[in-house]
Amino acid sequence: MTGQAITFREMLAPVSAEEFFERHHDSRPLHVPGGGGKFAQVFSWGALNTLLNMPNVWTSRTVKIARDGDTLAAEDFCRPVYGREGQAALEADPAKVRRHLRDGATIVLDFVECLSPAVASVSAALQVWFGGPTTCNLYCSWREQQGFASHFDTTDVIVLQITGSKRWRVYEGRFEQPVEAPGFETTGYPQEFHERRKGAVLMTPELTPGDLLYLPRGQYHDALASSEASLHLTFGVTQATGHDVLMQLADAFVDDPLFRKPFPPFDDEAAHEAHVRALADRMRDIVADPASSDGLRRFQHDRAFLFCYPQYDLPDRSDPVIFRVQSLKARLVRRGAAHQLQTQGGKAVLGEADAKLADWVLSRDFFSADELAETARRHGLADASAAVETFRNAGLIAPI
Repeated sequence: MTGQAITFREMLAPVSAEEFFERHHDSRPLHVPGGGGKFAQVFSWGALNTLLNMPNVWTSRTVKIARDGDTLAAEDFCRPVYGREGQAALEADPAKVRRHLRDGATIVLDFVECLSPAVASVSAALQVWFGGPTTCNLYCSWREQQGFASHFDTTDVIVLQITGSKRWRVYEGRFEQPVEAPGFETTGYPQEFHERRKGAVLMTPELTPGDLLYLPRGQYHDALASSEASLHLTFGVTQATGHDVLMQLADAFVDDPLFRKPFPPFDDEAAHEAHVRALADRMRDIVADPASSDGLRRFQHDRAFLFCYPQYDLPDRSDPVIFRVQSLKARLVRRGAAHQLQTQGGKAVLGEADAKLADWVLSRDFFSADELAETARRHGLADASAAVETFRNAGLIAPI
């Protein structure tokens, strides 16, 4: 994957990224109408058929088929096969899949960001802005045929409507802080629970090609295709939680002799309570240690940017250098004969060539060092290293 199919700001337009994060992120749903060709570079029916015609990819783990609110058992649309290493597997059977689609079932493909360079670039852009790993599911539905019942997701959801139209119902109800753990995800409850908790209808957007819909994690919703066929992409962003952080600190805890010490006898209530207090105090000291904070920030960073960025440019075998753009509230303004770059992290005065390069950087969510060098040469800069240092010091870019 090289370059971007579309940037986050382009996806949101005419809503600004600043307005989105101030008014909607993690709080309120957002529907952004768009033009029919807005996401044409991201996906299409042809791209879907290309993926489906790679049969070995689509197994009971990567395909779901649903109808009338129920998810079909894998045996209903898969056939037993032997994998490349001789292991038994269930592979989606094209004949069975087509039969279910003719009956109006919705098909969902998982891991699309791993198979489409354009979709991968969207996932990569969302990772830059949301700071969490991003995956993509594809949904293909048919007129007035219900796929999934009302539910919530454990991720922030960004929907891009590719073709056709789909009516959504977004409800007032929101599950508090859902995560992928038993008791805190939508599949852990019967449908009756969701029907009681979803509340009244909050909004009913009908998505047409080029529209975007944002749903905060936990927001109840359902959808129904309103055209003969509907195709949309759903991107899910997962944030690091306190539970994730505690799991990362487990090694630090076991390094401390106090956490390896046996508990007092459970009948000795006073000693038991004193030991728990000692563990809590020591845990607080470990978490507050600057070294722990640095390690946790590195964990969160590495978790956010593990996927979807270019890693190979063969025959060049050098390690890639990728930068993310921190453009929230950043701007480039003219100051007399010079330009001033203003960011949340600082300011920098730029000459004409550096200003043109900064303007290009601000039009991206991420880029490679090679892309920056080529752009710099087009603007008359033989060496972009000084500009890179200036942009980094101003807080405009950071390495991934």
